[in-house]
Amino acid sequence: MSTQRMMILRKAWRALALGVSFAAIVAPVAYAAKPAPQQLAVSFSGKEVTITGATPASSVVVFAVCHEPHRYWTKLIRQDAVVAAPDGVAHFTSSIAVPWMSIWAVVDLKSGAALVTTPTNYPVRHLDFPVGSLKAADATGEADHFETGRESVEMLWVRPGLGAWSSTNGLAGDKNEDPTKLKNLTRLATFSALGGGVAAPSKLKQGDFLLVIDPMTMEYYFTGGNP
Repeated sequence: MSTQRMMILRKAWRALALGVSFAAIVAPVAYAAKPAPQQLAVSFSGKEVTITGATPASSVVVFAVCHEPHRYWTKLIRQDAVVAAPDGVAHFTSSIAVPWMSIWAVVDLKSGAALVTTPTNYPVRHLDFPVGSLKAADATGEADHFETGRESVEMLWVRPGLGAWSSTNGLAGDKNEDPTKLKNLTRLATFSALGGGVAAPSKLKQGDFLLVIDPMTMEYYFTGGNP
């Protein structure tokens, strides 16, 4: 065999060996892909509300602010519940046929995944969470009050793995701790437990989901909620 041919064969075997080594190193990476983010979805049919994409064997918090239509006016109805999702699907029956003018929030109580949605074609009025609205009464800097200038608000607070709580407050409400009644100041510990759960904590913490809905303008904003 000529020297030139032997050199060509050596190069070919060397390239093949490198290719095999590279494949052995790279191949496992293909199996380490990051899992897709949890995707909750909500569908409406008459009074029935179906939530999919929840963690199997978990529970889902359902919270809604609805305007039931009448001939010349609407009736404000707030609904909330904690429903089981044994196979990742949860079902909630509304007290009324789901109205077009309504805002619905669902939160996976185990993972913290959250979704705020509205019926088809209802305009979404999602605002940024207002800076400075969470107040701390002590030096820890941990928020224990929520403040807004809105006349009335409906609020949902969820801490994954612990529980869910809600509150209704207004400028003239019993829960308004602002002495001037010019602002709407709510102490988080006064929130009421949903689904027979534990009492509300005294302070907000990282990972909590807090939703605020203005039932008059149907604007809303929230903070937290794992994707």
